[in-house]
Amino acid sequence: MRRALWFIALYAGSILALGLVALAIRSWLGL
Repeated sequence: MRRALWFIALYAGSILALGLVALAIRSWLGL
């Protein structure tokens, strides 16, 4: 049960990190 929560947290965290990186690259290229 707790392992599933860890997987969900890691999955959501990786998606958020990828989204932030994509936004940063997009804004940096927008300059």
